[in-house]
Amino acid sequence: MINKEIYFSIIVVSLNTKDKLRNTLESIYQQKIYPKNYEIIVIDGMSIDGTQEEILKKKNKIDKLIIEKDTGIYDAMNKGIKFANGKWVIFLNSGDLFYNNYVLKKMYSFKNNEYDVVYGDTIVNNENFRYRVNAKLFNKNSINISFCHQSSFVKNHLLKRNNFDLRYKICSDFNFFFKLMKKEKIFKKINLTVSTVESGGLSDKNRYIAFKENFKIILKNEPSFTNFFKIICFFLLLLITQFIKFLLPKFIILKILRKKYAKVILK
Repeated sequence: MINKEIYFSIIVVSLNTKDKLRNTLESIYQQKIYPKNYEIIVIDGMSIDGTQEEILKKKNKIDKLIIEKDTGIYDAMNKGIKFANGKWVIFLNSGDLFYNNYVLKKMYSFKNNEYDVVYGDTIVNNENFRYRVNAKLFNKNSINISFCHQSSFVKNHLLKRNNFDLRYKICSDFNFFFKLMKKEKIFKKINLTVSTVESGGLSDKNRYIAFKENFKIILKNEPSFTNFFKIICFFLLLLITQFIKFLLPKFIILKILRKKYAKVILK
């Protein structure tokens, strides 16, 4: 049941990420929105690095805490959904931050009642530089998510009715959003930078598995020639990119990346 006094449910998933979790929670606490109309739900998969102790220190600032084994990130996210009471749900993985202290306040001010998924832009940190990822329109011809999941707000009731499919270990969020698109739910891109995330997430580290899962999702939901052609081209580009990375020295790769992201690198 949705609590009318709670507008946002912020679900934080963690596993052995002590310092990163601390930063994520501080990012939430610093949100300048009054009255406080959000809840914090933390799902920890039985961390053994001191994360549990860190969570317990902040227990009085956490509205719902689950510490138990799970089968992966989407299983943990589904557990969080079960306890969400707000109108909108946003997921911040441990280590992710709100872009600034006014994200929730600005999101609250948007006239978005007619929308089902609202999403904005993302700042990505890698070991060499920071850059902005501008979210793009999401439609039935998308072959992957055109925005960062941590920069999206989803209506609570849609998540409760459509839990993440645990058969997909990396791209279940793409499957979720694709299903909503097919059901003609309304997606809205807003002019707001929502989150700051680190590169090297699950999909970054497992690009071939992500490709296979995306292919299965498209085959199941929208098996058009256009989509097949696009995803095959994407796979070929992935192979070429990985081959080049294998051959070239790291400093040259860095130069290429700086040129690629030159327009969006943050000073």
